[in-house]
Amino acid sequence: TEYDHILINNQRSMQDSSNILCSYLTGDLQNTIPKYIDNGVFNIILDILCDGSETRKQIDCKRMYHYYMDIAKTAFKKGDHNTCILVKCALDHTIIKRLDIKNTKSENKLMNTFAETYGDFLSCYSKHVEQILINKHNLSKFIPSVMVLNMHLKKNKMYVKSYNKLGKYPIKLIERETELKQTIKNIS
Repeated sequence: TEYDHILINNQRSMQDSSNILCSYLTGDLQNTIPKYIDNGVFNIILDILCDGSETRKQIDCKRMYHYYMDIAKTAFKKGDHNTCILVKCALDHTIIKRLDIKNTKSENKLMNTFAETYGDFLSCYSKHVEQILINKHNLSKFIPSVMVLNMHLKKNKMYVKSYNKLGKYPIKLIERETELKQTIKNIS
């Protein structure tokens, strides 16, 4: 159908963007990643709420919400975890939650699968980091979340710096940071 065609094209476009964003993990553009992630999340939110310059009606917002759930589902199946987590962040945003859109049973199951697979915001999506490290030799069919990788790299760097100030040498943290950096080199 036309819906499926549009869905596949948009998911493919987001997957291409994910691949480009992965290349930003090394080099000078690493500091721009949070801006691109924020921009992506807010663009999804705006697309759900607005049609150009006009505010969508509640029924149209609901339709767009379910459309983005379908994009997340397709991305998850294709191994594009960057798109999946980005869409999940947008759909979990307070602005979207205030619309009080009810998930279907399959969408609830999908959100539970996401929580089991990735973890959540409070855990800094630590389950996804473990998943990345497990799949570090098979990254051709696995696009990791750039947001999660960047967040964990910065977090590990700050922990190592703090431990060093205390006069301690955190071997496990340094090994993990090294492993994440090596994985990023395999992505780029």
